[in-house]
Amino acid sequence: MAWSNTRENLAAKNVINYTILCKTISPMLATTPGNEKLYADYIASNVTEKANKAKELMKQELELFGEEEVERKGTTRFMRGKMYHDVKNPFKWYDPKDPLVEVPKDATEEKVNMMLDYQMGGFFKEKIGFLRMATDKEDRKVKKDAKEAQVVEKAKDLASDFAKKTGKKVFASSTLTNYKKSVDGLIKVVERKIPIILPEFFYDDDGNKMPSVDPNGLPWVHQRPLRAETQQGPRVALASSEVAPIGSMWSCTIRILDPNLLPVVKECLDYGEYVGMLQNRGNGAGRFIWTPIDPKTGEIID
Repeated sequence: MAWSNTRENLAAKNVINYTILCKTISPMLATTPGNEKLYADYIASNVTEKANKAKELMKQELELFGEEEVERKGTTRFMRGKMYHDVKNPFKWYDPKDPLVEVPKDATEEKVNMMLDYQMGGFFKEKIGFLRMATDKEDRKVKKDAKEAQVVEKAKDLASDFAKKTGKKVFASSTLTNYKKSVDGLIKVVERKIPIILPEFFYDDDGNKMPSVDPNGLPWVHQRPLRAETQQGPRVALASSEVAPIGSMWSCTIRILDPNLLPVVKECLDYGEYVGMLQNRGNGAGRFIWTPIDPKTGEIID
């Protein structure tokens, strides 16, 4: 019998491979700590001695920190690395370190900003949770604290607005019982690395036309105040993050092992117009619109 990747995979007999293209409608803020050691310590704290695969993935992620960007250690940033771009498909990229990927000879090498697959996985878990709240008949009786209650109420309000726009009283997401396991096992992002393609220009708050990267070719840094109530009184700090401006795009293929989950995937993506990706998304950052595309040509599918 041939290798499973060269013949029909029996586990994938009814699988839907759904390729999508997303475009931001609000600036998207990077979420990865700029300090390599801090990031490594955080990842390592979630890796057990037996998790050899997780350790290998951590090693790959640490390779996406560049020495030339040492001045950005206090700034959350995008992962960055070299990938190969398909000259025939503007939204097709190849990871040279993926053992199952054969890079075409005419593909061009480029250094790109990127997200990783688990960030899309987290997106689906969060959005399913929000949409379940929108159709939840009973409020949670126990809340940990006032801050959590505020987050829950805001999520419900946004989900309710989404429900009014779509005209739905019950979402497909609300029918899932153990939705986190459903995402982990049945909704998979094919690509490990997902390039984020910045537009050539964007317009700032004053209407000025600006290049999307600074003179060093890196995304601009956005600073915003963070307010917190402490025992010593209110405190304000500045948070710095790299930003992908409005019009930034990314593409990935979502592998859905249960065809019945396709409506769930679609409504979660639709909800991305209300609550988007990555950092500060609850306050409107990283919102996006999306469309299915042909995985071979990159053309939009009607």
